[in-house]
Amino acid sequence: MSKNPIFITGVYRSGTTLLSRALNDHPNISVTYDTIHFMRFHYQKDRQLDPNLIEEIINEIEARVSRRSNAKINFTKIRTTLNASNNLSYGDLYEGIMKEFLLKGEKYIWGEKTQLAWSKIPDFLTMFPDGKAILLIRDPRDIVSSYKKFTNEDGLKYLDGAFTSLSSMNHSKYFEKCLHPENFRVIKYEELVSNYEKELKSLCEWIGVPWHETIIDIARYQDNYGKLWGSNSSYGESKKNVDRNSIGKYKQHLSKVEIYFIEMILRTSLDNYNYPYFSSHLSEKEWTELYQILDDPFINSRYVQWLKNNQGVEEYPSAPPRV
Repeated sequence: MSKNPIFITGVYRSGTTLLSRALNDHPNISVTYDTIHFMRFHYQKDRQLDPNLIEEIINEIEARVSRRSNAKINFTKIRTTLNASNNLSYGDLYEGIMKEFLLKGEKYIWGEKTQLAWSKIPDFLTMFPDGKAILLIRDPRDIVSSYKKFTNEDGLKYLDGAFTSLSSMNHSKYFEKCLHPENFRVIKYEELVSNYEKELKSLCEWIGVPWHETIIDIARYQDNYGKLWGSNSSYGESKKNVDRNSIGKYKQHLSKVEIYFIEMILRTSLDNYNYPYFSSHLSEKEWTELYQILDDPFINSRYVQWLKNNQGVEEYPSAPPRV
């Protein structure tokens, strides 16, 4: 098993891609860009691996990699190597695919970035006891604001970012108590972009690789096709440097009622991570708008679940294609 593979996850629009591109630029680390998604799509804790399931997983990953990147992976070699193994575990399968996909030249640490998979962090660390799991969190109001401009979801489904943020922040607080700090770290997006070099230096030390100053240069970052990344801002901005301009942008792009709704759902989580409240008392007209949000069938289903158990969700509003 690899000594310290890396697992990066978080809500959409939380900075997972930025961090993955920075670490991928390190000469000793290679991190996926929306290609494998092993923990999200393929790991099934309650289902034992068998030859048919292994082949099913490899076939789907092969199709997804072919569609989403220019990577050349020797899947025949992967199959041959895995078929020669007895009592294959999910960790063995995951490791075999990731090493063949990512570890070239001086790269000896592989990592996977996959959104909406924080509940799988303990399973990842069980498979890889020396692994490093990173959960990014961001001000939920900025997540919703960014997602509103970025998504193709219809209606009010962009507000689901409130419920995914709730789940990620609930899990992050729990994991900080029960997982060892050598294996698990929460990174706040705001701290990452405000102190980019400092945060990345700290991460390199934690992962156990030497510092390379080039990884702070966003102009070097590559996407899944090997082309220059150049950031994926929701606001149509082409960025050459990481900056703080995206912090608090929700104040310009969300209505008072939308902000009130998010703060209502996430009050405790905002307190836990020192995000100050912004909303104020609603007028009669604004209360009517809030009730209209709560009457939306999709939002109401999430809201009722929240009232029952204070739990969020770990999924997109509409399931994206696996391939």
